[in-house]
Formats: sequence, structure tokens, C-alpha cells
Amino acid sequence: MRSKSKIYILTGPIRSGKTSALLQWSADQKSKGGILTPDINGERVFQMLPDNHILPMIANSEEEEVMEVGRFQFSKHSFQKAIQSIYRSIEEKKDWVVIDEIGPLELRGEGFADVLKNMLRNQERAYNILLVVRDGLLEKVIDYFGMDASELKIVGKKDAMFWTR
Repeated sequence: MRSKSKIYILTGPIRSGKTSALLQWSADQKSKGGILTPDINGERVFQMLPDNHILPMIANSEEEEVMEVGRFQFSKHSFQKAIQSIYRSIEEKKDWVVIDEIGPLELRGEGFADVLKNMLRNQERAYNILLVVRDGLLEKVIDYFGMDASELKIVGKKDAMFWTR
């Protein structure tokens, strides 16, 4: 019988320090990949793991292909690069694959929706999937992606040490 990946969801309110907790946690992890989305100098960016390469998340004024959520226009090009980083992490057999975050874009089938669906469907080997989901969207995300809530490990940022066990 093939073992399944373990799925962890880090949840909490908007701007409560979820990404900051992940930045600290990831510094101690040797075999990690995926993306984080910290604010750097007031701008939201993609930080690729493990190399920490930075890409802007917000589209610049010349970009024609954007995804909109509320007042934000996100760069499709940067999202594509971030998605490639996630797939590369799986191919390189990282122990942890992080997606920060699953939110409104994904709930309408954009952003990281397809890569997450593929990860949940095609688990070639057991690895840890770590998702960030704001608390107000947690149930919607679980339902939309058809996750089995009984198999999820839902943690808050104060539980960061739990992930290393």
C-alpha cells in the first residue's frame, strides 16, 4: 500500500504572522521547496525555496496578463515561475513542499489551484505538503479541493515546532 503525503495547513487571520513564522521555520529545514510570500519593503513577493530567489507578485504597469483579486493585480508571469518552483520541489523529492498561500484566486481556479490539485491527486511518494490558508477561508478551501478533513493537520503559527516532528 502506498503511503500518502501528509498535509499541514497553517491558518490564522490576515496579517497575523503566518508567513513570518514560516520564514523562521524554513531556515531550519534542510529539504524544503515551494514558495513563500513575504512582504519586502512593503511589497508582496514570491520567495522561492530553497534558493530564496525573489520575484514580484504584483503586476507592473506594462504587464498585460494579470489576475485580479479586489484591488490587487497579480503577475501571471510571476505565478507561472512560482508554480514551476513548486513542481521542481516535487521532482527534486523535497521532504516539504510549501505553498503560501491558498486563497481567493485558487477558489476560483486560478493561481496555485492546478498545481495543488495535481499534488493532491498524484502523490508519487509521501512528502509533507504545507499550505497557508487564512482562517476565514479554511472550510471553503478544504471543500473546494476535496480534502479529507480527518487527514489534515491544521496548525497555527505558534505550533511551528510541531512540523518538525
